[in-house]
This record gives sequence, C-alpha cells and structure tokens, in this order.
Amino acid sequence: MLLFFRISPLLLVLLISCNSEYEDVELTEIRDLRVTGVKNATLNIKGNAVLYNPNKRGVRLLEAEINVYHRDKLVATINPSEKVKIKARSDFEIPVDIGVKLKGSGLLNNVLDLLGKRAITLEFRGYIKVRSWLIPGKIEVHQEQTINY
Repeated sequence: MLLFFRISPLLLVLLISCNSEYEDVELTEIRDLRVTGVKNATLNIKGNAVLYNPNKRGVRLLEAEINVYHRDKLVATINPSEKVKIKARSDFEIPVDIGVKLKGSGLLNNVLDLLGKRAITLEFRGYIKVRSWLIPGKIEVHQEQTINY
C-alpha cells in the first residue's frame, strides 16, 4: 500500500505530461540576409534562419541540414553543430553563412545578373530535427528568397 502512494503521484505526472499535444516547430523565415563581400570569386552572404516553437514546452534542436542552392547548384550547407534549447512559444535564430561561387560554367550569366539586377535568388531545402521530452519531430524546409544588394 505504501508503494502505491509513492508511485501514484509519479504516474499522475506522467499521464498529464503525455496528454499535451505537440506541434511541429516551424521555419518562419530566413532574414537579415546581406552580402558581406566578394573574395576569390565567391559572394559571401550572412543572415539568420528563424525557427518558431508553438508548444507549451521548450524543445531541443537536435540536428539541422539545410542545403542552399543558386540556379539549382548546391552553394552551401547550413549545419549547426551544437544542440540548442528553443524556449516555449518563442522564436530562435540560427546564424547562416553562405558562399556563392561566381566561377564555373555560368560565370558570364552570374556576372551579368549581379551587375544588372543587383539581386540573387537562393533556394533553401533540407530538414530540422527537434525533440520535446521524448517526442521527436522532423520539419521539412523548402523556401526561396531573393536578396537585393
């Protein structure tokens, strides 16, 4: 009987915690993208990927791999190395460093685009893995953004 009174509060807490609904963490935007310079025929871009956690509890960012494409060519991979806790019902930013090589098969087209339009279009594809308590989640990323400079 004494064992029942010791275990029952623990079971009650577990049942209540399992009852709450989990919502996927969202990649809301990739913002503050800016060209930081051109060096060795590479256009360097920095910015932040913004994640939003709509849950009542915090989640842990376990893994992220987001490939960055320019004209269907892979130019960079965003892969944060540290596991980070994202607070409940809040935004979180992951720093983004991108290098777009201007050399290659489309050098003339890239230079003309850069001189004429003063913009570059990047496509972000990949995934983000998070976990809330024991509930894992995987968010697919597919977003396109044009950067003016």
